[in-house]
Amino acid sequence: TIMSPDGGKVEPAAPVKVVITYDEKINVAENGGLNVVHFDEQNDEVKVMEPKDLDDQNEVGALGFTAESFSVYGIVGTEVITAQYITADGETYTITVECPPEAKIPRSCSP
Repeated sequence: TIMSPDGGKVEPAAPVKVVITYDEKINVAENGGLNVVHFDEQNDEVKVMEPKDLDDQNEVGALGFTAESFSVYGIVGTEVITAQYITADGETYTITVECPPEAKIPRSCSP
């Protein structure tokens, strides 16, 4: 929360661009991605937004997004996970964990 000198909460009059800069670049998985998550407490909603201005898709030093209010935001990394398992009787199973539509995460996280 940003507070005014008189103790009131300050909200932007128009959408503002927020840029998060990391001290060291972070690696993003080849089969993954980054998203911005907005926790809108006023409407009791969680909204997933794709970040803007990524300086690189695999190594990120900064990312930006547009905010319409000063509230809680988070940066979330996504990755598709695939593993093969062989049972004691020799059966092979492939398990893939993806982002289903009900997770409300953009499909960009899928291969």
